[in-house]
Amino acid sequence: MDHKPLDDFRDELDPDRRMVPVRRYYFEAPASIAAARLENEGIRTWITHGNLVTIVPTGRPEVTLNVADHQLPAAQRVLDRMDAELRAEPDYRDADFEDIEFARAVAAQRRPFGSRNGWWIVVLVVLGFLYLIFLNFLRWTGVETPNRVGELRVECAQRRVAFQQG
Repeated sequence: MDHKPLDDFRDELDPDRRMVPVRRYYFEAPASIAAARLENEGIRTWITHGNLVTIVPTGRPEVTLNVADHQLPAAQRVLDRMDAELRAEPDYRDADFEDIEFARAVAAQRRPFGSRNGWWIVVLVVLGFLYLIFLNFLRWTGVETPNRVGELRVECAQRRVAFQQG
């Protein structure tokens, strides 16, 4: 027997009807939730390209939720109602005054880089770079650098000792 993808819909679809996309999703999970809602309303669904997006993520909404063409308007109404319910749903997080105060205390302790206590690090780094640039400038112009000055002091001290002995 030759099995075709729409054989599961044989009892509901006649040969003149076809499956049409009602929505496209980025992931299979939201498509499955919408399909479950449509199935609950008595609308048969078929999800396509779920495995493809899992294997090769394209960054486009490729997971397609399909319904029979004669059920398309009803499916769109159900999905629109579902979207409206999700937008209108209030935030039911169970936070009391102590939780909010704790979150504020943690946020107050966490300071971003560059806050008042972190500026000294930035100033030291900038001063270090300026010092290196200044030393390279002195070497380029031929002026004695602090390392060379130290070498000259040692050389002068050795000459002084040699002069005093000799």
